[in-house]
Amino acid sequence: MVPDGVVVAGGSAPGASEDAWILKLGTSGEILWQRMVGGSASEEFMDIAADPDGRIVGVGDVELGMGVAFIVLIDHATGGLVGQKIVGAGDGEGFDAVIAHDGGYYAAGSTQGQSIDGYIVRFDASLEVLWQRTIAGSASDNLFHLAPRPGGGIIVAGATMSVGAGNIDALLLAVDGDGNLQWSRTWGGTAIDQAWSVTTRTNAIYVGGRTSSFGSGDADGLLMGVDYDGNLLWAHTIGGPDEELVYDLDLDGAGQLVLGGRSGDWDLSYAWLAGFDPASGLPLWGSRFAPEGYQVFDAAMVVGDRLVAAGFTEVDDSQGDSDFIVISTDLTGQIDGGCGTAQSSLPTVGTAGAPLADASSLSWQPASVAVNDGAMTTTTCDGVASDGCL
Repeated sequence: MVPDGVVVAGGSAPGASEDAWILKLGTSGEILWQRMVGGSASEEFMDIAADPDGRIVGVGDVELGMGVAFIVLIDHATGGLVGQKIVGAGDGEGFDAVIAHDGGYYAAGSTQGQSIDGYIVRFDASLEVLWQRTIAGSASDNLFHLAPRPGGGIIVAGATMSVGAGNIDALLLAVDGDGNLQWSRTWGGTAIDQAWSVTTRTNAIYVGGRTSSFGSGDADGLLMGVDYDGNLLWAHTIGGPDEELVYDLDLDGAGQLVLGGRSGDWDLSYAWLAGFDPASGLPLWGSRFAPEGYQVFDAAMVVGDRLVAAGFTEVDDSQGDSDFIVISTDLTGQIDGGCGTAQSSLPTVGTAGAPLADASSLSWQPASVAVNDGAMTTTTCDGVASDGCL
C-alpha cells in the first residue's frame, strides 16, 4: 500500500528469461504504471513493502547457477529504480520476505549449504548492511514472513525440520533491532505444519499457515494468536474435507483479522477471504471467489475501508498459462463488480490441540552472506502482452 494506491509484484515471462514485474494501481483499480525489473538472468519478486518515505522495497530471487537474491528500492510515484543490492554468491540464497521498519529494511529467506538454513539481513535506508543472522539446526529451517515488533525488532514466521514434534513444524522467532534472538518457538504435531504469514498489533501476534497434523482434510488452514512472551493464546484449524491453506493475513481499523487463501486441489480450487475475531480466533464472515478453474489469494491487505487481495488464476479466460488477479472488496469480502462472483461461505473452524514448544536448541549466529551492488534495470511496459505487461 502506498499513499495513492496499491502496488503488486511477481514475475512475468515475456521471452527466454523471466523478469520481475511490478504494477501500481490507483484507488479505482486503474493502472498507473508497470515495470519489468531484471538483467540477463531470470528474476522474480517474492515480497514487497512500502516505507514511510513512499519508496517501495522489493525482494526476490535471481537464478544464477543455484540462485542468489536481490533487494531493490523503487519510487512509488514514477516506478523508477533508486537502489539495489545482490545478495549471495550463487550458492542458493533467496529472499522470501521484507518489511520497512525501524528506519530501514529487514529481509528474510534461506541459504543452502549442507542443509537449508534461514537467514535475516538488516539494511539501513540506503541498503547498507547493518547485520546478518542465521537460524540453523541439523536439518532444514526456512523463514517465510516478517512483521514489525512493537518497540523495535521483528517477529518471523517459518518452518523447521530440525526441532519440534513432527516431520515439519511451524517456527516463530522474536528478534530485537540489534539482531538478538529474544525467543524461538515451534508448533505442530506428527505431520507437516508451517507458519507462512504473520501480522502484529500492540497486544498480540497473529500467525497463518497450514497444518496436516490437525483438522478435517489432508491440509487445513492454520490460525494462531500468540502473546509477546511467546505464549500461545489460541490455535484453530480452518477447513473441511478439502485442502485449505492460509497464505496471508492483516488487521483492519476495527480490529478484525482478514485472511486470504485457497481451498481445493491443484486441478480445481477457489480463492477466499475471511474475517476473524482476533480475541477468540473465530470466524465473522467468509467470501469465496470462484470461477471455474484454479485460483489462489496469496496476499491480502486492508486499504482504508476496503480489502485488496492479490494472487493468480488459471481459468478458461486467462490470457496465459497463469495470470495475476487483483480484486477490491468491502470489509466483508463482497465484490462491487468485475470478473467472477463472491459467494458468502463462513469458514469451518476446529481446535488445533498442540502447544508452542521452546526451540532454543536451534543455533542463532552472525552470518556473512555476500552483499554487492546490483546491475538490474527497469523497462517501462507499453501494455503489449508479449512484453510481459498487462
